[in-house]
Amino acid sequence: MKDIIRAKIQEGLGKLVEFKKDDEKSDDEVKDQATYDLTYSNIRSALDNELINHAAVIRELWGESNATNRSEFRKKLELETSDSGSKYKFTEDEVGRIETILTTFRDDLGGSINKGTEKKED
Repeated sequence: MKDIIRAKIQEGLGKLVEFKKDDEKSDDEVKDQATYDLTYSNIRSALDNELINHAAVIRELWGESNATNRSEFRKKLELETSDSGSKYKFTEDEVGRIETILTTFRDDLGGSINKGTEKKED
């Protein structure tokens, strides 16, 4: 089971996204947006896995997993439209922090798997 979870997280964090350059943006803006889009896509793929505990990610991100935070997280994850017409989306800082949370989770899980599979030397 841990192998499946680890593989799903790795798959979500490892996907690549193609992007096209917008002629009205500078090269740096295009690179920044492409990096954000790639990271967001990877996070979205990892969080689409039902094995990931969203409440734990929310607690790490915002300190607690109350109904308001869970609702905001879901709206941002799904890029829902607000009543005013704007899109809910994670800030660059939030995207970076979520990526760190998921990577730490993956690494911790990998360490646990490795400890359980290591042969004991006599």
